[in-house]
Amino acid sequence: DLLEKSDLTFWQTVAQGDGVQEILTQAETLDVDLIAMSTQAGRDLERTIVGSVAMKVLGRADCAVLLQRPVANPVASRAWKFHESRG
Repeated sequence: DLLEKSDLTFWQTVAQGDGVQEILTQAETLDVDLIAMSTQAGRDLERTIVGSVAMKVLGRADCAVLLQRPVANPVASRAWKFHESRG
């Protein structure tokens, strides 16, 4: 919601396929300066600080990567509109 009020240009995307490859492909296609993503740590927090997808994106990205741990009680952003299809 705060991004919508800023002067930044940003994209929220949803894609099917390998998570790492889709993130990197979107970043290259859109010629981004920054990849911002949340990361799920492994179950053993003593040994794992960053999830495997985030680690792979960090290792392969050609731009800066900003990682954030998910909040405990996420609030649905007004920027996301979910539509349930019934068929």
